[in-house]
Parts: sequence; structure tokens; C-alpha cells
Amino acid sequence: MTVLEKTKNSINSTIFTLYKEGLFYKCFNEDAMIFSQRVKEYKVTAKFVKSVGAEVLSLGYMKHTNSFEL
Repeated sequence: MTVLEKTKNSINSTIFTLYKEGLFYKCFNEDAMIFSQRVKEYKVTAKFVKSVGAEVLSLGYMKHTNSFEL
């Protein structure tokens, strides 16, 4: 699944979707904001992605930190 497809999936969502990428779980755009606001405050980074043609917001955390301390 490409970054473009992942960003399109995050548009009309009231829940967030996590994608496993190597040792990390990542979410993009609106999904990243929902995760950061409702689950745990992580740093959301912005990066221009050439294949998307726009700036993409993303959030990632390591697979080993799947139990959150809230």
C-alpha cells in the first residue's frame, strides 16, 4: 500500500488506522491527529511526499511500545 492510498484512507474516518512499517506502527494525516488527541500525545511530523504532491502528516511509534501508559 502506498503513502497516497494510506492518506486517502484517513480522510473520512472518525477512527484511526495504524499501518505496520518494519518495527513501527504509523498513521497519517487525520488519523495521526486523532491518535495524538485521543490516545496518547505523540509528535506529529510533516513531510513533503513527492508521490502525493503535498505535505503529509505522520506519527509513528515502535512496535514494542504497544501498551500505553495513560
